[in-house]
Amino acid sequence: MLAIFSTIKLILLMIWSLISIITATLAYFLTFQKRSMLFLAKHMWSRPLLIILGSRVKVSGKEHLEKGQHYLIIANHTSYSDIPALFRAVPFNLHYVAKAELKKVPFLGWYMKKSGMIFIDRQNKQRSKASIDEAGDLVKQGKSVVIFPEGTTSDTGEIAPFKKGGMHLAMASESVILPIRIKGSKKVWPSTSNFKLRGGKIEVIIDKPIPFEEYKDADLDVFLPNLRQQIIDL
Repeated sequence: MLAIFSTIKLILLMIWSLISIITATLAYFLTFQKRSMLFLAKHMWSRPLLIILGSRVKVSGKEHLEKGQHYLIIANHTSYSDIPALFRAVPFNLHYVAKAELKKVPFLGWYMKKSGMIFIDRQNKQRSKASIDEAGDLVKQGKSVVIFPEGTTSDTGEIAPFKKGGMHLAMASESVILPIRIKGSKKVWPSTSNFKLRGGKIEVIIDKPIPFEEYKDADLDVFLPNLRQQIIDL
């Protein structure tokens, strides 16, 4: 029975995502502004998608956000539902650093590219570095960027060790790091199966930002495990 309901949800998710992409495409060609596509992702796409999943988002720590400040968001990643949850949780537009394979997905890949998302080719170090530099340019331009430092979704729900790419991005762009913990999303949409969509609460916990001055001289082999543990403890 769960598989049947999950299949129905997946079909609705695909239909709604396609409608959202088409609408965002029209908005882009009318305005030629990437921010219109991001606005629609945040306000049009994410809310109904979470409703279809049967999920609600609870946010804590918004008092740590400074109006007008942009951030490099470092968050854990256990589910595809993390993305709409973050869109709903923070009060500004987001650019995601995503795996290069998504670029090949029909419609979605084009939308992500046009809206300013960054693709990381994990199999090619030179291209990966170029993508990190591109994401750094976005941050320098005053955009907020999301990176999942585990590199992929966690199958177990445990937060995996952080890769160094996110910190190289932070260092190069002199970013204010915003640590975020996402809880409950694995139950809503497990990364190991598309046919066990159960719904439920997703909790997004926003921690205190870390200014560049606090980590610019840090040893990454020490700082990264500490940052990971800080997020685990939220």
